[in-house]
Amino acid sequence: MIDKVIDFPALIADELDTQLGVSIMVMDTQGLLQYANHSFQKLCLRKPFELLKSHIRNLPLLYLNEQAQPVPMTDHSHFSLDKLDNSSQPIKMLLKNTNDEIFPVNIKRVLFHHQKATYILLAFLDCESHEQDIPTELMLNSLFNESNEAIVVTDVEPRILDVNPAFERITGYTKDEALGKNPSFLASGYHPKAFYEKFWRSLQTEGRWLGKMVNRRKTGEIYSEQLTVRAIKDTLGQTTHYVSIFSELQKQSETLKSKTDIDPLNIDKLTGLPKYAIFKDRLEQAIGYARRHQLGVAVFSIDIDHFEQFNRQWGVQSGDKIMRSLAQSIQKHIRDGDTLSRASGDEFCLLIRDITNDYNLKDFSDRLLSLISNTISVESTQENSADYQITASIGISQYPDDQATAEQLIRHASHAMSLAKVNGRNQYVFYSSEYERIISEENVAKRTLLNAIENEEMRLHVQPQYNAFTKTIHGVEFLIRWQQEDNDLVYPDQFLNSQKDPEILTAVDQWVIKTVLKLLASELICIVDLSLKVGINLTTSSLLDNTFHDWLIKQLKEAGTSISRLIEIEILEHDALNNLEALKKLISDLKPLGVTFSLDDFGTGYSSLSIFNQLNVDTVKIDKKFVREMIIDSKNLSLVKAICELSKIFDRKTIAEGVEFKEQTDLLLSSGCHIIQGYSIAKPMRSEDFTNWLEMNDFFVPS
Repeated sequence: MIDKVIDFPALIADELDTQLGVSIMVMDTQGLLQYANHSFQKLCLRKPFELLKSHIRNLPLLYLNEQAQPVPMTDHSHFSLDKLDNSSQPIKMLLKNTNDEIFPVNIKRVLFHHQKATYILLAFLDCESHEQDIPTELMLNSLFNESNEAIVVTDVEPRILDVNPAFERITGYTKDEALGKNPSFLASGYHPKAFYEKFWRSLQTEGRWLGKMVNRRKTGEIYSEQLTVRAIKDTLGQTTHYVSIFSELQKQSETLKSKTDIDPLNIDKLTGLPKYAIFKDRLEQAIGYARRHQLGVAVFSIDIDHFEQFNRQWGVQSGDKIMRSLAQSIQKHIRDGDTLSRASGDEFCLLIRDITNDYNLKDFSDRLLSLISNTISVESTQENSADYQITASIGISQYPDDQATAEQLIRHASHAMSLAKVNGRNQYVFYSSEYERIISEENVAKRTLLNAIENEEMRLHVQPQYNAFTKTIHGVEFLIRWQQEDNDLVYPDQFLNSQKDPEILTAVDQWVIKTVLKLLASELICIVDLSLKVGINLTTSSLLDNTFHDWLIKQLKEAGTSISRLIEIEILEHDALNNLEALKKLISDLKPLGVTFSLDDFGTGYSSLSIFNQLNVDTVKIDKKFVREMIIDSKNLSLVKAICELSKIFDRKTIAEGVEFKEQTDLLLSSGCHIIQGYSIAKPMRSEDFTNWLEMNDFFVPS
């Protein structure tokens, strides 16, 4: 049996690669790479096809010269193509790769010939695993004092043992001020606790950490840095020191024009921020840089809530002061490379660039909301001052999650901001393709509803309210219905509850008011003659809109006091609790016209004595859920009795909704609620049918 021939050269090459971690590359005399083993590929952070046939000067490796400047390896004589001989001794040097990792190596140069061609082999051996004193020696002797990058040496506590001149230049702190301190004294508050936990976990498990960090100079200015931290270990493998090397991020990333370099025509005069054109240009640069370096980009669309209302209340000068203050505040809390721009009167755009995988955008968004919501002191034109809390609606789009152009990212952030506004404001929303689908559907629903109003497909139905104690008609409630082409009636909870766009809600409310006033002045003048109360439901959006208030007052004044004194606007309990001050103002503005107010669905929210005490409503409406269940549930009956007693104490009338049976009427009367509304009296009917119903039931007419 013939022994199998073992390919020892190949076996040795595999062991050098996998076991000893020796990085090997081979180039020809022209400097073109012909071979790179797996360890060398890892060293370069590149795949084989990206390395082979490339020139040595284009390798993604730099070495640090005596001035601690990263330069191409061809600048060192050891890699010269002019001398074709073997170097007798390995050369020790510091290398830097595209991840900004700095590490010491021993490099051995070997010349060999194959098939009449000459090749140069370079073997890179990691010094850390063999000579622990080399990193410290090289850093202190070759880098420390001359380096343009800041260097910090700490013990394991960690307490700062030494810093170099570049540290003093970048941070503004002298060496004496830094010695003995924990490096965390530079923290800006920009990163969440989880960021630092991950930082220390990486140091303890891998012996190094590299990435971007946001810190604060002695002046208070925030800056971004590219940081590498390495653990220095003794011969027993125990960590004795940490060495940190960092430089300002903006100096390492692609050049951006500073604010002082921008054409004055592209600077917003009010805030001093760059205008939209500059913002878009920087966003395009940031996307390109992120694409090449596997980073992320975020675009924020920031709209100040109710800013028009603020300007009307406090004056434009106070509004301008707010915008300048917000611009300065946000600018102080972002990195040098990020960009804040004023997009319009009350809207900002914010670019956060160079986002790494461990960056928590949600935490930053929380901090941004909190920053904007800080109480701001303003002065009005009446020479008085007050504290005013500003809030904002924020939309956020992200690259590469959203593979879009700069213009599309801005538009998507604006779409998400619109959703934040209709969802209640003072919040942020991340853009998603699912949201785009929802927006498309909502736009279709909005256009359909506007067309329905324009095509006169909306109807008002009337439901009487009956005083079971005096056996007279108390009033009516107008209820909106959508009569579609097949004559089917669509109820408001099917077409209004899902609508959050103020434009459509205002259009519906304006149609309701106009139609009610028109009916009371014409075919339903009997309601005016009998002085019946007229209940009207308006959306929360309109109730909180000062522009709608002005429009409503104008309509009621034109209708005359004989009609306006009959109007009773219904306010949902939930809206009252969340918007107490705004609704108090609305009631105050409309009371002189004789308008009254009722608190609807009372008992379904977090009922509070403060509503009775502070909100000047005339009527409390007991929700039909309690009316329906009070016969079978003693707790619901007790709640109804409590509402009636509370209303009596505060001199409010009570109306029970959803009354269908005589037993319910009897229980309500005994509880102190006399006015009822529901199918036991009449179903909602077309407005043209109400007069006939009234005539047929003349015993219901007030005497």
